[in-house]
Amino acid sequence: MYNHSEISFSYPIARGSPTLILLVVSPLLLGDQITFLNEIGALVLICGIFFLIFSEGNYKKINFKGLGLSLMVATTIVIYTLVDAKGARLSQNVIAYGMYMFALEGITFNLAYIVLFKDKKIPMSFILKEKYKILLASFLVTFAYLPILYAFTKVNVPSVAALREISILFTSIYGVYFLKEKFGSIKVISAVLVVIGCIIIRIAAN
Repeated sequence: MYNHSEISFSYPIARGSPTLILLVVSPLLLGDQITFLNEIGALVLICGIFFLIFSEGNYKKINFKGLGLSLMVATTIVIYTLVDAKGARLSQNVIAYGMYMFALEGITFNLAYIVLFKDKKIPMSFILKEKYKILLASFLVTFAYLPILYAFTKVNVPSVAALREISILFTSIYGVYFLKEKFGSIKVISAVLVVIGCIIIRIAAN
């Protein structure tokens, strides 16, 4: 995805779109209650995404490959969010569910790596050299994941997903200051609208 579009373009679409999709599918699949304020937040979110898609000024300049890949990632996020929400609610123990998911993902992805990338093995010397960074990343993933699972058991799924998407703003800033991407006024407006939309959807849960 990032090979075909700037992070300040692809990330807001990949992370903002799932909140919008979940507003539609979570009531159907999980029975979540959606309020009028949820719908207002969705409208603001849509505006932000469309501003971003047309940020280059006209239809011919739309990065359709980057857009398509971003929407594919968004679809994946929707699927695993629904699975996690359903699993957390059925398990009645989010820590146990989270640990089982970590174990299952570890086995699945390691087997996939062995089969698909058998000629690109990671040397043990690299693992030993970067062990502290690997451990830190593992801790941060766990710390970020388990509270989300708990939140799924307390409020509707779109509200939880929306709260996570505040990262869109930070990623856009990262793209500008660290990756030196162009960030014109339209991108600024779109990023702000996406974040505001996510906040409104989150407030609607209260």
